[in-house]
Amino acid sequence: MTSATGRKRHLDDIEYTSAPRSSKQPRYDDDSNNVVGVPIPSASSNRLQYTHQDNGTILKHKQLGNGDYTVGWVAALPIERAAAQAVFDEEHEMLPKTRGDTNCYTFGRIGHHNCVIASLPMDGKGIVNAATVSSNMHRTFPSIKVFLMVGIAGGVSGTKDVRLGDVVVSTKLIRYDEGKSLGENHFKTTSIPLRPSQELRNAVGALEAQHELAPSKIPDILRQIAARYPLMERYTCREELQDLLFEDSYEHPTGFGDTCNQCDQSRLVIRKPRPSNHPVIHHGVIASGDQVIKNATTRDRLQREFEALCFEMEGAGVIENLQCLVIRSICDYADSHKNKEWQRYAAAVAAAYTKELLGNMPVLESHMPQIEKLIKALSFPSMDTRRDNIESACDKTCEWILDHPAFEAWLDPEEYAQTHGFFWIRGKPGAGKSTLMKFILSHVRKTHPTVISFFFNARGDGLEKSIEGMYQALLWQLLQKFPDLQLLDHPHLRILDFTDHFEWTTRSLEDLFTNAIAGLGEQEVTCFIDALDECELKPMRKMVKHFENLGRLAAEKRIKLFICFSSRHYPSIAINTGEILILEDQTGHDKDLENYVAQELNIGDETDTLGIRAILLKKADGVFLWVILVVRILNEDYLDGRYFGLKEKLKQVPSGLGQLFENISKRDSRNGADLLLSIQWILFARQPLRPRQYYYVMAAGLDSIDSSNETMPMKYSIQITNDAVFRFVTSSSKGLAEVSRTEPERERVVQFIHESVHDYLIKDGGIYKLWPQLRNGFESQSHNRLKDCCDAYIKSRLCQRWLQDFEVREDEPARVKVTHWENAIGEESRYRISIEFLHYATSNILNHAEMAAIDISQQDFLQKFDLRTWIRVYDLLVDSSHYTLHQHMTPYPSTLSYVLALEGHARLMATAAAIRGAEVNSRNSRGRTPLSSASIGCRSELALILLDGGADVNSRDLSGQTPLFWAAWSCNPKTIQILLNRGADSSLKDINGQTPL
Repeated sequence: MTSATGRKRHLDDIEYTSAPRSSKQPRYDDDSNNVVGVPIPSASSNRLQYTHQDNGTILKHKQLGNGDYTVGWVAALPIERAAAQAVFDEEHEMLPKTRGDTNCYTFGRIGHHNCVIASLPMDGKGIVNAATVSSNMHRTFPSIKVFLMVGIAGGVSGTKDVRLGDVVVSTKLIRYDEGKSLGENHFKTTSIPLRPSQELRNAVGALEAQHELAPSKIPDILRQIAARYPLMERYTCREELQDLLFEDSYEHPTGFGDTCNQCDQSRLVIRKPRPSNHPVIHHGVIASGDQVIKNATTRDRLQREFEALCFEMEGAGVIENLQCLVIRSICDYADSHKNKEWQRYAAAVAAAYTKELLGNMPVLESHMPQIEKLIKALSFPSMDTRRDNIESACDKTCEWILDHPAFEAWLDPEEYAQTHGFFWIRGKPGAGKSTLMKFILSHVRKTHPTVISFFFNARGDGLEKSIEGMYQALLWQLLQKFPDLQLLDHPHLRILDFTDHFEWTTRSLEDLFTNAIAGLGEQEVTCFIDALDECELKPMRKMVKHFENLGRLAAEKRIKLFICFSSRHYPSIAINTGEILILEDQTGHDKDLENYVAQELNIGDETDTLGIRAILLKKADGVFLWVILVVRILNEDYLDGRYFGLKEKLKQVPSGLGQLFENISKRDSRNGADLLLSIQWILFARQPLRPRQYYYVMAAGLDSIDSSNETMPMKYSIQITNDAVFRFVTSSSKGLAEVSRTEPERERVVQFIHESVHDYLIKDGGIYKLWPQLRNGFESQSHNRLKDCCDAYIKSRLCQRWLQDFEVREDEPARVKVTHWENAIGEESRYRISIEFLHYATSNILNHAEMAAIDISQQDFLQKFDLRTWIRVYDLLVDSSHYTLHQHMTPYPSTLSYVLALEGHARLMATAAAIRGAEVNSRNSRGRTPLSSASIGCRSELALILLDGGADVNSRDLSGQTPLFWAAWSCNPKTIQILLNRGADSSLKDINGQTPL
């Protein structure tokens, strides 16, 4: 018996709408034998709703998840969408969309398939709108396995007897208006015929075979629509419609309106009567374009050229993206007699065929849980950082590339056998390669269905400048576009069945990318990879070889893969095929430099202006960055009133980028200390600093904050604007650094203006030219300086005041600790800006000390290190994904040796062991010693230092486990051997009776 509570819960899940009711009895659905209006419980349904229709029928509504839909249906017109909804066996409730998705969806079920329908905007037809709608649908419903474009079209009664109301199912789709003009009245089509997916082609073939055995169910489905929706009579009845095909030469007379009632009936084409009025199903080529065909001569010419059976305006936008099947019913003959009388009937016939097709297709399983795991495993936050940070091309620049012969040959299908789809842009450092790449990428995205990209970033984190990061980003983009790529059976991905965590290798990513490209079939993919020189040379050369192999594979299997690389001239990498463009040798690039100088050089109307421009462009030697920097220098001098001598000043500016950087650095004697500290932070910070972090650490390093001064940050920090911080970044670095333009704003960091600045400072020895005294141990000296900045900040009264306000007791865990420290102090807190750098300082002070210890003793630092304060701040600020040190250290006081063991700092441990030898056997709350901690992971050097310092090799924690136990648990053979050599007892048992073996 159902409880009252259970009944109430069931009733609460049902929502009645206020539509009119009817006294009619429940009716059986013709397809499912279910009583319409009687709820059918479903495990996946969260909520049932009944909607009473005017005709007395009741459609079931069920809410599923976005991942439950496997069929995507695009209808261009409202009447096509109405016909699609009419063939649903069941309607479902609305679901949320992804951000930026402007579609309006209808959800339902046909047979075993959950379908989602979207249509084009009321005022927007054509290929571009269809591509946008289908792309949005794919983003919101990545579980969709097949896409269908269903509706009406203009037919051609040529080699096949195509008549009004017939169905045409695409075997191929051709974009008839894509190509190039070869002169007056001559047009060459360059479009490649596109085919539906293998799965859809197989389904169409199976249904065609079924129709050899039994007639189509289209008439039955139309009768079902008529019974269910009496208002749709014009969709289901063709008795009053006339099928009139006029001679090609007979134009519809002007002034006769939209009907052919007054057309000359003697000009009709005589055709053999059919035995019935049932639609005939044709299979063949469908022609797609952005223009309505309303001329019999044009229609017949295109029919002869492409063997097309009908013409439509949207299919190319969907099939280029998603290998869809285009299904059309004929509503006119694409001539001047075109009218709308047949449109509703044709829309219903196309929908009816689609329902019959889906009814013969097996259940499409969704692998979304595994796909989502894979997508998550591939993603990383900074995938697009470098591309987003590149400024867009200036007005009227870069446009020349679109008409360049090398660019045109790269994307010309007829040239593919020679180019293998390769286009390589090479140029000097700072020439503007990345800006040009971003321009091309933006342009190609407007005309090509699938574009993926990766911009290497030597100034970014590990994945931003690695081959692994490149493959992960490219695969992530492909799976966003094609989640049904058959990748889950790959041996490398079997672990996804057991865990959400996955460690990628270059080999596994290469294999996956190859399989993904091979699995695209006839889909076109255009791939942009920028700044190859900003990753390691050996892996990069191997990657280029891999892409060459992919190009050969694509050429052999007719896969449309286009690849655009960009890099410096050195290191030199050769490819056997493809188009190569040297940027600084291009006339268009020279013109871009001229346009930039004309727009940006503001030195008045001096008589020498033209001469100055000429000298500037000649000395630039094609390097855009050089021009930008020199224009900035000349503009500043002009604003300072130095109208005199600009030409002579320009002549003295060195030509090369490296020499220019040196010139900028020595240009005046102001802020010399700022420049050095700025360079040290940008080069050696553990992670890029956010602008305000940079501001405060520079202040700390330049003695604006000391251990007794809290006034500056407390009094002025709220008043420091972003503009002031950005100006400080520029002035302190003398223009060699900038704030990235990454979005959102909280992700912006301080970085060099270009990778060539890093090259000048490190590879070209610019550091030692500017500061000869740093020639020995520059990196160690820099880390020591950064450590001192962190130490000063942690010891400041500001930090002490902050800790007092939080009242964290020393004898209990830091209960104020939260996932993100910004949440703890709040957006409006007086502390928020003041402690921007405190988080970094606490997390990384020991890392900098460890690196400094290579050449500089850290004994004095460790003796004075305030471990107690450091642990308290660390536990309050570090992200919750890290361990809480207090949990390891309870009860206080804790020991430095244990912290260094946890952090893995071998050099600091050697120093600490010498000055605090007794601490090597200190224990945490679980009874573990520093040696036990060092035995976890690859820290054999640390274990040796502890053993040399007197650590007990057989120390046992509260669980009875020894350092050898933890080394064995970590599968660390080197540490195991060290412990055994130092007398570790492998027979000791823990409290569970287990030994390390």
